[in-house]
Amino acid sequence: MMILITDAPCHGAKYHNKVNDYYPEETIEDALDLIIEKDINFLSLQINPRTLVMNQVFEEYFNSQEKP
Repeated sequence: MMILITDAPCHGAKYHNKVNDYYPEETIEDALDLIIEKDINFLSLQINPRTLVMNQVFEEYFNSQEKP
């Protein structure tokens, strides 16, 4: 199991709304694909509103992937 606890979204403009991001083109889909490939249970805790968009993107990404 993997648990992500963070107070700020990751780099990449699609993971947040109007946060000063020096790497707006970044994506972590390769890492998410590895989590799926290795069948790791992933839990991302939202501890403040700043990570809402990131968690929504994660959920949409995981739900869009075909299950083996």
